[in-house]
Amino acid sequence: MMKNKQGYTLIELMIVVAVLGIIAAVSIPSYREYVTNSEVSACARYIMPSRLIATNLIISNNSSVPPTLDEADLGLVNGACTSVNVDVAGQVLTITGDAGGKIFQMQRSDVGGTWSCGIAGDLANTSCNDFN
Repeated sequence: MMKNKQGYTLIELMIVVAVLGIIAAVSIPSYREYVTNSEVSACARYIMPSRLIATNLIISNNSSVPPTLDEADLGLVNGACTSVNVDVAGQVLTITGDAGGKIFQMQRSDVGGTWSCGIAGDLANTSCNDFN
């Protein structure tokens, strides 16, 4: 009488484990990048309304950036960013927020009072409207 074979062989199980390892190796970095990008987006949405508050404070200060402007003045106390920093250098106002290891930066230039937004170090030709 022949005995029926039941179960999987060792080779079949090793192939399944190898395939799962390849899938994990491809998907985990993509997932981490997705999480980081969503944290940056949340931080950007948290910081963006401070543009209006900052602009109103600048207008009420005779069109110059108040030298003592800080996070509390802009309503940036606790929120979606790991940390928020407001820096005033002359008439250039820079607001940065740390999100997932990437720094979202919003900067108001002294020429014309235009705002630029982006990941720190990459503000060239970046409109703040791209982050709304």
